[in-house]
Amino acid sequence: MEKFILAYNEEEVNKKLDEIRDQFSRANKINEQLREENHNLRDEHFKDKELAEMSEILTRMRADYFRGFPISEEEEKKINEFQRDHDTNFHSNPTQYHGASGGGYEFSFYPTGLGTISYCICGDCKRRAIKEAGADWWNKMKEWRSFIEFGDFG
Repeated sequence: MEKFILAYNEEEVNKKLDEIRDQFSRANKINEQLREENHNLRDEHFKDKELAEMSEILTRMRADYFRGFPISEEEEKKINEFQRDHDTNFHSNPTQYHGASGGGYEFSFYPTGLGTISYCICGDCKRRAIKEAGADWWNKMKEWRSFIEFGDFG
C-alpha cells in the first residue's frame, strides 16, 4: 500500500480558511437581511390588511352613529316603511309631519339573552291607547298596528 504524504503550506491553508469564513459571514449577513426584509414585508401586509378591516368597521360605526340608534340599514328601511304606511293609513298624514320638532315615534330597546328586542312605537297611538285601554294598552296598540318590532332577537 502506498502512503501519500500531503505537503501543505500552513499559510495557504489559513488563507483559504479565512476566505471560507468571509464567504460564510457574508452569506449569513445576506440571509439575515433577507429574513428581516421578509419580516417587514409581512408586517406591512398585515398592517395594510388590519387598516382595511379597521376602516370598514369605522365606516359601519359612523353609519350607525348618524342613524342615531344601533339599528342596521335593513332595519332602518323596515322602520321607515312602517312609519310611512302607518302615518298614511291610520293618521291620514302622508307627509309624515309631526310638528316643528318632528318625532312622533319612540324607540325602545330591550336587551335579552337571545338578543335585543326593539320597537318603533307611534307616540300618538300610544297616548290614545293608554287613555282608552288603561292597563291593557299594549293589546290596543297591537289591534291598531301602532308599532313595529325589529332587532337581532331569535
